[in-house]
Amino acid sequence: MNNAFIVILIVCLGSCGIFAAETVSLKKQSSIVGVLGDLEGNWERFEDFLRNGDIFEMDAKGEITLKPGRKFVFLGDAVDRGKGSLKVVETLVQLKEKYPDDVTIILGNHDITKMRILDELSDEKMAEVPKAMYGYVRQMMKRRGRTITQSQFERHLPQFNTKVNRLKWLLAQTMGAPKAFELRKMELKKLNPAELLIEDELVVLSYIDELSEGGNFRKFLSYGQLAAVVDNTLYTHGAITKQNYGHIPGRSETIIDLNQWIKELNGWFKSEVHKWQRGASATHLLKYVTPNSSDYSNNESVTFARFFDNKGNYKQLPEAIIRSLKKYIARIVVGHTPIGEVPVLIREDGIELLAADTSGAKNPAMNSKILIQEQVVSLEKQMPNGRKFQMVARLGDNESPFGKLATNDFRIIGTLDNDSYLLHNNVNRYEEYVNIYKKVSPPDLQFKKTAQASLSKQVGCVHAASALL
Repeated sequence: MNNAFIVILIVCLGSCGIFAAETVSLKKQSSIVGVLGDLEGNWERFEDFLRNGDIFEMDAKGEITLKPGRKFVFLGDAVDRGKGSLKVVETLVQLKEKYPDDVTIILGNHDITKMRILDELSDEKMAEVPKAMYGYVRQMMKRRGRTITQSQFERHLPQFNTKVNRLKWLLAQTMGAPKAFELRKMELKKLNPAELLIEDELVVLSYIDELSEGGNFRKFLSYGQLAAVVDNTLYTHGAITKQNYGHIPGRSETIIDLNQWIKELNGWFKSEVHKWQRGASATHLLKYVTPNSSDYSNNESVTFARFFDNKGNYKQLPEAIIRSLKKYIARIVVGHTPIGEVPVLIREDGIELLAADTSGAKNPAMNSKILIQEQVVSLEKQMPNGRKFQMVARLGDNESPFGKLATNDFRIIGTLDNDSYLLHNNVNRYEEYVNIYKKVSPPDLQFKKTAQASLSKQVGCVHAASALL
């Protein structure tokens, strides 16, 4: 059915003891937007989205067709941590070229930082050996059971200061991708099965070719942008903060109009890419998407800033920014910060936030289906334990529990098999985000006072024991 989109809205019947399914038909007045991001080279996850995400159709030959009335927003970070980076980028480029008005590519920090590679592997830069290279080579030799001193490193510099080692160091030590080199080698082997051995030098050439004139990654960068508004939703890779909202790097004024700000921010980004394509260094852009060395943050960047602090707590937007944003949009959708098995909707600030980075899921090949159409956000996934996760939230539905906080700072994020609520908390342990889930029956839910009044009608239906997921 092409003229309507059917979703299942989970509602609670106060006396029946079960969840009921209400069919909601969304008319084709606005687009149905499918959202996916943070693939990080995971082709299997991308393929699952293309086949099962309700946005594209993919036939047996791999031909991909956009369904009528659909749009696709990619949230950034296409490469680095999977064996399919080349195929992911190639497919994104093909989709953008085939459907330029309906496919939006937001770039992430893992994408934009690759602009450094051509410059860093130039003859001029290869003659300048970074001090950190010695530490990297020392660790490399240690893994091989050998030791090397600084003087030995300097004496045998031509042996160690190769483009292979320089690229490995760049990826591992400066781009957060320690396995990217070997993963690219595996992908090249898969793409070239007749080759008995993929030499390291071929991996270097692969990166250079992708970034050079005519390369897919070069096209990918030119098709991308830093932010976009589709219908009533703002899409960015990272977060909106008081430090970056309305600001253009290198300029002092603040742009209040959201649409004008995004237009000028993307214009600045395009100018930086064009300078890079002409052979200049995109120093300002690379600084914009790179974290500070002191605390690994960058709140001045919509690409790298996060909506969560280093303990995993949601950071509320300043009230003045919320008032400004609400003149133009109803929600923000972001990636960048892994949020667990399923996306998490947050409804605290008078504006919705959907945190959509599920790259750390137990089975990363199984996507969470994210569909957005102006008034409604719909989420769906088959969980690792076989249970079905669902969440449908309407704008302005203050009776809905979804996106609200329960006690102990757990957030109600959806339902499991229509018989219990799924609660989520995101904490930071040992410098890593850890996602904790609880499965709770409605009678056992307890809400914070701020949410109690509006959620009371949703409680008291299903009788299932609380348990950890």
